[in-house]
Amino acid sequence: MEPHIRHEQNVRTGIFYLIHQCERMAFLSYFENPEGVLMLNHTYVSPDLRGQNIASKLVEAAVSYARKHHLKLIPVCPYVVKWFEKHAEEKEMLFQQN
Repeated sequence: MEPHIRHEQNVRTGIFYLIHQCERMAFLSYFENPEGVLMLNHTYVSPDLRGQNIASKLVEAAVSYARKHHLKLIPVCPYVVKWFEKHAEEKEMLFQQN
């Protein structure tokens, strides 16, 4: 069964998450800076769900959201940094400071 990733957003913060057995078992949180850049700062997956590609699905959801809303991303979380190293095809989504 494909995980259903949900998204909640406040004024400048947000979270992509997965509910499993009525509990939030995995999430990717972010902060949106005033320039509209999402800083992906923390990823967590419950030990019960690790090894199922859940963290990658959370990052994919963030990339999809950013693309749809014409935003750029800054990976702060070490997992997200590694994810972008492995997915060079998504490099255009990264914020490039001039």
